[in-house]
Amino acid sequence: MKRRKIFFVMVLVAMLVASFFVMSKLLAPAKQTIGSSKPFYVGIETGWNSTLTDCEALIDKVKNYTNLFIIASPLIISNETVLDQTCDYAYSAGMYFMPVYYQQLNTGAFGYTPSLWFTAAKERYGSHLLGAYYYDEPAGNQLDITEIIPNPVLTYSPESYLDYTNYFFWLWNHDSGGVNATANFFQGLSSSLFTSDYGLYWFDYELGYDVVLAQFGWNNSRPLQISLVRGAAEAQKKSWGAIITWTYNQTSYLESGPQMYDDMVLAYDSGASYIAVYDSSQNYANTTLKPDHFKALKDFWNYMQQNPDKHGSLKADTAVVLPQDYGFGFRSQDDSVWQYHNASSWTQKLYSDTQNLLNQYNSSLDIVYSDPQFHNTIQSTYSKVLHWPQDFKTDVSYQIIDANNSLGYDTVQDAISSFATYRGDTILVKPGTYKQNINVTKPVILTSQNKDTTIIEGSDNGAALTIATNNAVVTGFTIKNGGYSSSTVGTGILLENAHNCTVIGNIITNNYIGILLNNSNDNVFRSNKISGNIYNLILQNSSPNDIDSSNIVDGKPYTNG
Repeated sequence: MKRRKIFFVMVLVAMLVASFFVMSKLLAPAKQTIGSSKPFYVGIETGWNSTLTDCEALIDKVKNYTNLFIIASPLIISNETVLDQTCDYAYSAGMYFMPVYYQQLNTGAFGYTPSLWFTAAKERYGSHLLGAYYYDEPAGNQLDITEIIPNPVLTYSPESYLDYTNYFFWLWNHDSGGVNATANFFQGLSSSLFTSDYGLYWFDYELGYDVVLAQFGWNNSRPLQISLVRGAAEAQKKSWGAIITWTYNQTSYLESGPQMYDDMVLAYDSGASYIAVYDSSQNYANTTLKPDHFKALKDFWNYMQQNPDKHGSLKADTAVVLPQDYGFGFRSQDDSVWQYHNASSWTQKLYSDTQNLLNQYNSSLDIVYSDPQFHNTIQSTYSKVLHWPQDFKTDVSYQIIDANNSLGYDTVQDAISSFATYRGDTILVKPGTYKQNINVTKPVILTSQNKDTTIIEGSDNGAALTIATNNAVVTGFTIKNGGYSSSTVGTGILLENAHNCTVIGNIITNNYIGILLNNSNDNVFRSNKISGNIYNLILQNSSPNDIDSSNIVDGKPYTNG
């Protein structure tokens, strides 16, 4: 009897110890870098068609030297029960984790509603559920598409990079499942919204993402990717990381283990908060991780534990500021700016200037964008701020300059037509004779340094200067030789369906028609000298317009009638 009591007591003690062990594992915080000033997460994104059993085996294999598990297996994401089981297993192993979704979270497309699942899962897992990886490469994809989907934001053909930027934000935020609304949902759960990308990280953050993982793959420059993503994150007060993805589009897909280790160390030292290794072959068919990749993860984990002071030790003290909305891809000197695929001398110069800067500053350089809401942060974060192209020497002295962004052009028409020229920009034309027929198609301010020596000469070939937009300003030019002497269409300045424009301080001479307004109303003319034309001023279906006596016609103040 006494022996039986002793046996039961021993069994009870064993059960209590086992229960304590299980509870301690369930409640144990995930592993962090010893001594690190902020959390650091490193692990694997399982992107192939892995099963629950596969994920459990992988977690068991890496749980001692990783703390992050990203669930991207379509088989698991599409099954709520299996997703719960996978998360339970990761949680019990002390891991941080997140699922990956490529559809809106407020629909039942998966057989369950992910937004409802997240609300319940957050209560269940707490901070171990980091958030969600939502869609993939949203901004970078805009570099490679070839057409703009019709939308209510852009009712005309794109004429500037701003139009492309606005289209991008509309595309990803125009409904209840948009990125910004989804980010707000996760912020309400004290969680983050993640994506990975290969370019235009700045705009991913502006879209609403909390964390962007820069893709380390192919032959892209790691220092360049870090400069872009870290600069965007620093300026916008977000977090960033790296994801090691394909270097090859066939077996073995991933870079070698030693290369992976070097990439992880560089990202860690540069201040990343996350590093993931993407594990999937084409069509989600197979795992791509080899023994040398697991060794790299182990070695890196040891590096973290032994070098907590290295985290973020490679700090950027210099920033180069690009023009606002100038979404250049940086993959080559001929890369796109947004969807506009024609390289220019300026995109080529930007690429060259950036490479020179990286060679000079290495890991102490960040790349950011000019944006008023982030100006103060940029100025206070970096000891040296360079504005491109203003602060970069150029071998070309341009006659035409966009005063708003300092980009230069060889012809006036190039300056007006450039996608870098926005509505309201001031185009400054230096003295000289410009033998070209100019078409003002944007509401810009076209101005010269000296009206007597800045000459637009139509070369007897149609209108010398046509205004075919509203709200344009033309001031300070000599405009001559518009049209043949026998032509009824050649003019110095032609306003065609143009309204609310301002024409000030010009000399219009030696044209068939000096100024012709056709179906153009509410325009203002001041201090123009109009003389030596066959007809000085003709108004066709154009009333009212404000043309006062400051305009001198054949030496006399203009009088209506």
